[in-house]
Amino acid sequence: MAKLGDELRDRWEADDARMLACGDATTIDDMLEHKLEKQKADESGWYVLYRHRDTGQFWELTYPKSHMHGGGPRLLRCLGDDASDWRPLT
Repeated sequence: MAKLGDELRDRWEADDARMLACGDATTIDDMLEHKLEKQKADESGWYVLYRHRDTGQFWELTYPKSHMHGGGPRLLRCLGDDASDWRPLT
């Protein structure tokens, strides 16, 4: 079970003329597809709150380098068991 504040981060690396997702990209993809259920998002869609199907923990998906093409690398951060006060950064 994840601890409050645990983070998974994409990292982008240049490969010739394209960018490749590295770092925790595969783990983030797996969690989004199989383990997390979307709860809510801000109007922009750049901040999304998920709940883990098995543990009940809340996770927040953000794009901290949103100025980059495609929103930049993703950050998935564990918020713990209570997200009642969740507010996306603006």
